[in-house]
Amino acid sequence: MATRFTTLGDIVARLPEVDDLDAADRAKTDQPLEAALSMARPVNWWGTGASQDLLRAARDEGLPLWRVPRREIIRDLNAVADAHDRLSILQKHRDQILEDCEAELAYCDDEQTVGSAELAERAIRAIQSGHHEAGMALAVSLGEPLAVWASTPRVTAFDSVEERDEWEAKRKSGKTGGKYRYAQIEIDRLPPGDVLPWDFNYQVLIAPIPRFFTGFWPRQGKPAPKGLSRHVVAHQPTPEHFSRSNALLSVMLVASILRAQQDWIEENR
Repeated sequence: MATRFTTLGDIVARLPEVDDLDAADRAKTDQPLEAALSMARPVNWWGTGASQDLLRAARDEGLPLWRVPRREIIRDLNAVADAHDRLSILQKHRDQILEDCEAELAYCDDEQTVGSAELAERAIRAIQSGHHEAGMALAVSLGEPLAVWASTPRVTAFDSVEERDEWEAKRKSGKTGGKYRYAQIEIDRLPPGDVLPWDFNYQVLIAPIPRFFTGFWPRQGKPAPKGLSRHVVAHQPTPEHFSRSNALLSVMLVASILRAQQDWIEENR
């Protein structure tokens, strides 16, 4: 009997099925579907029905949803249309989400990730023990270089030399906010609600980063952002900003990107 190998065509043919609610179960015995899911959706989104709408919410609300939280919580987040409701769901499942973050950090054993993972675990323990402000401060400190790393795609394709030159110019221009604008540049290249399967995983990873780098300078006299912001933490921390919700988002961000960094290191050894 001839051996049947999975082809790229087989995988592409399964892409319309990746948001089916039974996709994760069927993928256990359907290799092309499993490959399509791996290409097109974060593993914690499999079988949840979550797609473009939740990605849009992650961008708008600064939600780190790559690898964490678990599928059941992703399904709940996808079922509501209000930002306040999504934050309430995250807080309701805080303990489970912190466990999910710890589970992802446990994979980070490369010499380039292990130190940050150890500190991230301490941030989680601080939050678990009732010191969420301390945990958030540590996580935000870890999150800044990680967010800049994630905002730099490992492989980038362009339709023309002119498009490539424009991309490079934007990344080098101080007018665009320098390194803090890298993720926004990548997001702006793709229209909201129409992210192609091969871009989707990366877009989920970087979705919360622009909100994380929301500009804030106290001398301008403008109110501080309510959502998690590196600049508020660095320039004028307040009790209001060091909320339980922002503390949870900060460790979710770090755990997500550290796991992505670990995966990238392993793939390129």
